[in-house]
Order: sequence, then C-alpha cells, then structure tokens
Amino acid sequence: MNSKNHVQKAVLSAIILGGASIMSCQPAFADGTSTVANTAYNIGQVNQAAGGGVLPQEQQKLDKKNIQKSGETVKVIGKHEIASASPAGGAAAALAFAPGVNVSSYGGTGASKSSISINGIKTGWAGFSGGNFDNGSIGVSFDGIPMVNPGNGLWQANLVPLNSLISAITATSGPGNVVDQWYNNIGGSLNFVPVEPSKTFSLKISQTYGSFDTINSTFILQTGDLDGWDTVLAGGLGEANNYMTSPDGFKSPSNNYAYYLKTRKHFDGGAILSLGAYAARSAAYRPLPTPISPIPGVTINGYQQPGEPFSQSTTGFYKTLPYNVNNKTDTNQIAMFYGKLLDPLSHSVNLHNYAYYVEGTRVHSTALHDYVPGSESREEWNNPRSYWLGDKLWLGIKLPYNHVRVGGYVQTSRYQSQEDLFNSQLGFVNSPTPTNLTGSRAVPNGPFFSDIFHQLNAAIFLRDTISPISSLRITPSLRYINYSTDFTPNDQTHFPLAYQLNQVSAASAYPSASTTFSRLAPSISINWHPLRWLAAYASYQRAYRQPENGGGTGPYVAIPASQVNLEQVGYYQAGLKMLWTHLGILNNTYLNANFFHANFSHELLPTALSSFGFLLAKGFSVYNGVNIAAGTNIGYHVHAFMNASFLHTYFRSFTNGSGTFYDVPVAYVPNHTVNLCVSGKYFVAGMLMKPSLSFQYNGSQYMYNNNTNITSHQKIPSYGLINLGMDLRIPMRKYIHALHYVDVNAQIMNLFNRHYNGFEYITAGGAYGSGGYTSPTSVGAGSILAYPAAGRAFYVTVGAKF
Repeated sequence: MNSKNHVQKAVLSAIILGGASIMSCQPAFADGTSTVANTAYNIGQVNQAAGGGVLPQEQQKLDKKNIQKSGETVKVIGKHEIASASPAGGAAAALAFAPGVNVSSYGGTGASKSSISINGIKTGWAGFSGGNFDNGSIGVSFDGIPMVNPGNGLWQANLVPLNSLISAITATSGPGNVVDQWYNNIGGSLNFVPVEPSKTFSLKISQTYGSFDTINSTFILQTGDLDGWDTVLAGGLGEANNYMTSPDGFKSPSNNYAYYLKTRKHFDGGAILSLGAYAARSAAYRPLPTPISPIPGVTINGYQQPGEPFSQSTTGFYKTLPYNVNNKTDTNQIAMFYGKLLDPLSHSVNLHNYAYYVEGTRVHSTALHDYVPGSESREEWNNPRSYWLGDKLWLGIKLPYNHVRVGGYVQTSRYQSQEDLFNSQLGFVNSPTPTNLTGSRAVPNGPFFSDIFHQLNAAIFLRDTISPISSLRITPSLRYINYSTDFTPNDQTHFPLAYQLNQVSAASAYPSASTTFSRLAPSISINWHPLRWLAAYASYQRAYRQPENGGGTGPYVAIPASQVNLEQVGYYQAGLKMLWTHLGILNNTYLNANFFHANFSHELLPTALSSFGFLLAKGFSVYNGVNIAAGTNIGYHVHAFMNASFLHTYFRSFTNGSGTFYDVPVAYVPNHTVNLCVSGKYFVAGMLMKPSLSFQYNGSQYMYNNNTNITSHQKIPSYGLINLGMDLRIPMRKYIHALHYVDVNAQIMNLFNRHYNGFEYITAGGAYGSGGYTSPTSVGAGSILAYPAAGRAFYVTVGAKF
C-alpha cells in the first residue's frame, strides 16, 4: 500500500471505528445494523474465504445460488418487479410484487403514506384505523442502515418515494439472520439496495409525466474512478395530485424529493471504505375516508350543512370534501449519514464496521381537524422528532468446516412526541379563561401531549455456519439483547400555560419511569442441498422487540412502566428452493416454496378512540401461511415471474376494555395474494422493445371495527388488476457520440379501470364527529368508511444515458 492510500485509510477508518467508542459513552442509545446484502439473505458473504478475494457486500450480486444455500426465506424484488410497478408509486408500489406483501394507501404517489404487511405483520401505519396490529414489527433499512424510528417503531414508505434510486429490494420473512437483525424486525425485514458507485462515468436522466398531473424528474451521476474513489450522486423530485377531487376543484396535491450520495475507496490489501448520505421528504394532503353509504347529517359541505349527502354512492366514488370543510397534510422526512468499512485482517478473518446517524421528523397539520365546527380540537399540529446514532462491529472468521460471525451493535436514540389540538376561535372550556386568550399551538385548548423517550439498545451475536459435508449447512445462532428506555412526560414543560388552564386534556397519565430488558434469543437453520438444483431448508428463530412507544396512546403513557414487557415471536419455517440454470428452453429458472408459523405474544396494541382517548389492548396472535415465488427466462426473448401467498392469521386471545376474546381474525391480512408478470424483449430496426403484462390479485381481508375495538367479521372484497407496459430503447451513439441511448417507457396501470376500495373500516364516529368535547363527539358510529384505490392511470417516462 502506498503512503497516500495508507494515510487515507487510517484517517477514514478512525472516523468510522471511532464511532464505536464514542457511542459507547452515550447515555441513551440502541440499535444495530447489518450488512447491505449480508447474511440476512446470505448473499453478502465474502467470496472464497472470509478474507480472500473479498468484495464489498453492496457489490455482491443478489445471487439466486447464494439464496438457495441459506436457511432463511428471502425474496429479491429486482429490476423486473420494480419496472412492473407504477413509476410514480415509490417503494410501496414495488413492494406489492413480493409474496405475502399487502399495501394500502390514500394516494397514488410515493409521497403518500402506506400501510404495508409481510405475511400479515405490519409497518408503515398510514393513520387509517385501530386495526394495524403488530405495527412497526418489520425492520427496514436503506443500504443496510436502519430507517425505522426506534422511539415509536414507525417507518413510512414515503421515505423512499423514488424507485429510480433503488437497484433492488430484499424482503425477508421472519426475524432473519442474527447478524442482520435490528431492534424491531421480529416479523420480517426490508432492505433497499441503492444504486452503487461504478468504475466508469455515466449520467442518466429521466422525466415522467402521467395521470393526475404527475411529474417526476430524476438523475443518476456516476463519476467513475477519481483518484481511486468511485462516487454516485442520484436524486430527483416529484409532484402530483390525488385521484380524489372535491367539488371546489381542490386536488389534494403531493410533492416529494430524495437525494443520495455514496463514495467508495478500494485500498491495497483489500480494504474497502464507503461513505454515504440519503435525504428524503414527502408531503401529501390526506383526504378523510369516504362513507360507503350516506350518514345522516353528513353532507359534502359539512355536518348538518345544506348539500348532497356525502358518500361513494351519492357524491361519487372518487369525490372528497371541499378544502374549506376538511384538509390535512402529512409530511415525513429523513436524513441519513453513514460509513462502512470492510477490512480483511487476514486470509481467514474480515472486520466489518458500520457507523451512522439518522434523524427524522413528521408533521401532521390542519386548520380543520374535526368535521363538526366549534370543537376544541378543530386545528391540529402533530410534530414528533427523533434521532438515532449507532455503531456496529463484527468479524467474519473462516475455519475448516465453519464460518463464524461474531459481533454486536450499540445505538442511542431520542424521540419526542408532540401533538396539540386547539381552536384559535375559542377559549378554554375547562377553566376560567384569561382575557382575550384563545387556543393556539403554544397554548392548546384541546387535547395535547409531549413526551420524551431516550433509549439505549445493544446486542451481541454469535453465528456459526457448520458444513460437515459440502451439501449440508447447519447454522446455530445466539443473540443477546439489552434494551433500556427512559420516559419523561413533558406536557407541563412544553405547554406550561395550557397545563395550568387545561390540565384535564393532558394525555400523559404516569410519571417519569425507566425500564431495562435483557433476553437471550436462540435460532437455528438447516439447509440441505442433495441435488445441484434442489435445496431443502428449515429454521427456528426467536426474537424480541420493545412495544411502540407512540405518542398519547402507547406504553408508559397509557399504562405504568411496571406493566410494560417485551413483545416476542417464535418463528418456524420450512421450504424448498429449486434453481435450474438450463431446463430445455428455460434459463435461470427458480421455484421457491415455504411454509411458516409464527407465535406473536405479549403484544401491546394501542388504539386511538374517537374522542382522542385511547385503548391499550393485549394479544397473542398466530400467523400461518405458504409463500411461493417463481421465475424464468424463456429463451432470450421472454421473462416471467409469479408470486403467491396463502395466509391464515388470528388472535389466540385478544383482550380489550370489554373482556378477552378468542380466535379473533387479524385485520387487514388478505387470505391470498397473487401477482405475475410476463415481459419480452425484441430488436426492431435496431431498437430494443420490451412489452410487459402484469396481473395483481388481493383476496378478501377482515376489517377492523373501531366502534367495538376488535376485528369485525365483515370483509373488504377481493380485487384483481391488469397493467400494461412498453419500453423502447433507441441507440443514439451513431447520431450523438456522447449519448448512449434514449429510453421511452409507457405504462397503463389498472387497465380496465377497476373501481375498488383499498381500505375499509367500521368507524366509531370520530371521523365525522367533533373528536373533542363539542357535541356530537361521534357521528355515524357503525358505518363503513373507505379509501378508494386509484382507477386507470397512464404514465410516460423519457430517459437518456450519457
């Protein structure tokens, strides 16, 4: 290694490795991250031995052969699946092309929030109803760095609004490899693999136009090798209107941006250093859910106002309320900074280190929070803020017949919840009002809360892959966790005057408290490869997570700290993985099928009630199912893939304020889902033409009843969609030397304009009541409210590569 490389490596290694010692002194941290493409799907393992011929894990291919050798169930959502999704839909649209994944939203763009489940276990709560059980139990990472807010367990799909920045997504069922587990991925994990730096210069730009005034602009700049550093800079922005419109012409617009930078250095001796940053922001107006049938007193112009009764059957399937009757914006943003080091200490030992800092904010704001005028909660400002900072260090050690991974992580985080509901035209109904004082963000006269959570999460792990013979891999693992939380109610400090005048509306019911939990989580997997094309596998995994802290509806606020415990899962799975390189006219054919069974216990299920109160239910849920994924290339010209799942989920016991119930369905889990796509590629007059046809089907799913605070036996009907696409790549080098090609892509989503509801629930009446103290607090309790999904949509994308 020359002196220049030696100095660069020493300085930058110290920056990254120094994070571990610095963070270990922090008073409130917890979290760990795993590899970008590491053993969670067993494809980031070091080539050859642990140290010989290594490549950075983010450069490792998401190779089907490596997946076939693992003891976990992993689906790679690759270029074909991402290309089949709506170009405006962001991460949520692409995730729908994985087995067992269900997605619902109130908008059609990447700026809208979505609810996402993997095999029935959820993340990405979009604020619909109380039926989002187990929410926040999916670990989500970007380039291996955790994106999930450790304070409240939430992640929003609109934090990845532009799919052009993503090269692949891995979806893992169950807790996964202990090396890759974070603080919450007890039900599964998602990892967004971004575009990686390249050794050669290139520039890609694209522009999308489409239905609902959609405009997306993106770019990817590869600098190529500059003094040994390879760098990629990518980003873009988008805007669109909602497919729902109001009588006054308001179109509930949305906008988003995302930017990503990564630079990488290869040193003599095999060490690789990466530095990265990612920032994204999405904002969208969120319409109120629409009554399926008219509710007495609810009109398009407000409660008991003259006008047509408001419902899908009267005012129209895609009609929403006028802007001056109700409007609400949801904004989410994130900023991530991270470094990674892979250093082959010897031929048989690799050192890995990740250090990262992430911060996130959310704003829900409206001047018209409640449908009934005159309520103290007429206006809303919800602005939680958080950061998390961590370091993860582990060794990969290659021994005869063994591959050992040992290490750990430490993460500290701070989460501050904040929400205040007020009416700037009213005084304080619960106390004598000072002269001329009305409600405001600083002095709310409706419900309010502000709580601070400091957390220190740490874990150490040991994983040993034992191969006594070449066709057999037995992998026992141990993971020891320590999760600590300090809770401080901050209502009185944050809102001193409101606390004096309106203490009855303060949400925090319990004093400051601290908890510490330690657990040992064992797991084991077996993969047997009796034939070149066939592998059988089975695994058992145990994992824990801390219940979502939430804001005014979570543990520490709703129950004393002595009643808080870790949620836990025991996850069993077994399956077959088949891979044929050549099978007649079929090439690279794969067929993976697995059965899973998960026992999810000690659940705390916070549910917001219609009058800003809350209910903390408890549950023990069971998830069973079969997932199938298949794909092939037929000759050179045709590619086809298929994903299917068949699920049965229920609560063995469910306890709410009315008692304990048994064999209750888990809400919002389709009993089966299927998606398939056939695409081709043909050369016509020197141009590459790629047509595609895809089909998506969601089976029926039970809806939640907010009125009884338990899953209803009523179901959201099933639906199926057909999408068409055509891509045309035109070579341009002979006309303009610097321009490699121009690409024109056209897509029609929901070709037959199927009208269906993506989400329905039974209301307790809060959506069209006051939600506060003003009568009536509830209107239309027992009615079904819905968010319609988008009808037919057209998109055209024009791109160029230089």
